[in-house]
Amino acid sequence: MTDAETVTAWIADRLADPDRVVALGAGADNVDRIPGGGGPWPVWPAGNPSGAGIAMLHSELGDRQRAHAHLATAVGAVAHADHAGMVGGLAGIAFAARLNARAPDDYAGALRTLDGHLSDAVAGLAAGVAVRPVGSYATFDVISGLAGIGGYQLLSGDCGAVLTALTSLATPTTVDGHEVPGWWVRERPGLTDSGRHALGHLNLGAAHGIAGPLALLALAWRAGVRVDGQGEAIDTLVEALMRRAVPAGDGYRWPAELSIDDERGGSRPTGDRKAWCYGTPGVARSIQLAALARDRADWAELAVASLRRVLDDPHLGHAIGDNAGLCHGWAGLLLLAVAAAADSGDSGDSGDSGAAADRLAGEVLRLFDPDAPFGFRHPLEDSGGYTRGPDRPGFLDGAAGIALALSAYTGGWPPRTRWPTALLIG
Repeated sequence: MTDAETVTAWIADRLADPDRVVALGAGADNVDRIPGGGGPWPVWPAGNPSGAGIAMLHSELGDRQRAHAHLATAVGAVAHADHAGMVGGLAGIAFAARLNARAPDDYAGALRTLDGHLSDAVAGLAAGVAVRPVGSYATFDVISGLAGIGGYQLLSGDCGAVLTALTSLATPTTVDGHEVPGWWVRERPGLTDSGRHALGHLNLGAAHGIAGPLALLALAWRAGVRVDGQGEAIDTLVEALMRRAVPAGDGYRWPAELSIDDERGGSRPTGDRKAWCYGTPGVARSIQLAALARDRADWAELAVASLRRVLDDPHLGHAIGDNAGLCHGWAGLLLLAVAAAADSGDSGDSGDSGAAADRLAGEVLRLFDPDAPFGFRHPLEDSGGYTRGPDRPGFLDGAAGIALALSAYTGGWPPRTRWPTALLIG
């Protein structure tokens, strides 16, 4: 069993019943830990709001009954959601409900309640963005913040307050007497970070940095949902990313973050992340979306060349290893390759990006294990102090997200539903 369609269907069957997912995912050794910092935490406790991601898979595959079962569990876990954002938060539940709705009154009561909570959350997060420097990237990022919530609100065209707040990030601020971009945050980028970031940092990534808000501004612009200054903000943010890029082959690479010393001296970290969450692939897709929004062929060419450089890197396997997930694994790269190829007209069998997608799908399928509860095992990590349970059924780093990427590969772009908007990829 190695073809993408068969594996997708196999995963969907394993993720059909919410109770069975809990039973398989709640094993004693299937836990997350931060050494010296608490835990363990079960990967998939009963009533986990992240079940919305599994519902998105079933909606995409056309099985509304399975999607509804997971949505019912996720809605019942609203009280356990610790943020309003897209991944594991209220926006993710609302997003999945809208994907599965077929009539105006489907999930109407739940959506009214969730939309009210999200409006309040947007107001609070926007107030946090108005304070400079911003305290945390969680106020504006895709995972927990405004960009992710805006991705949900874009489904209904009601994201004006989010767009206004994110547009303001294009206005510079000052840190220690030095002018820096408006998305500078006071917090440090990681649990084990050194004193290099004592004054905070500039996050360039798609998951937690400015590439996420840029993608939302661009997607909204293309959809005709616009606020004052939005177009200029898109231009400013792309230019800011370009000034912080490092030439690499025919394209560029982007570091994950920059310190105040990097900003003052124009230096760039040597690390080169190769994932959706951080590094060139996610940033390149955001710039491609901005190019489509603003009709900038030069940006589009640069973005595609930068992504292709990563996908053609003979050392890519060393960077990704055995991680199949969306966030920083092979499935995320596969999805980016499919989306970028379709939007650049390079998705045919002879196209460079189309061939890259075939290779990436092969890497995902290489890791399929029918003896694993959900078909894929998350590799042991000790990055940033985390250790993570291996059997993960969910969206961002689990089987549901992997199956969604495989479905996009086999079914073509755009997918049947708008699920990639959850990550602001399309």
